[in-house]
Amino acid sequence: MNKCKKCNVEMESGYTIVNDNIHGGLKIAKQQKGFDNLKNKIYVEICPECGKMELFISK
Repeated sequence: MNKCKKCNVEMESGYTIVNDNIHGGLKIAKQQKGFDNLKNKIYVEICPECGKMELFISK
């Protein structure tokens, strides 16, 4: 895990971006089990102190 560059706090992982078809946008959600090994998936880490997000793409 990475540390937030602003707060120096360990960022929370296990989030991803999903399509919210009901509201017509994207949202951040906890990653579901069974989707760990997908290629080109976007992963999100969030700072629990300031809310800063970092995005990563799996390869």
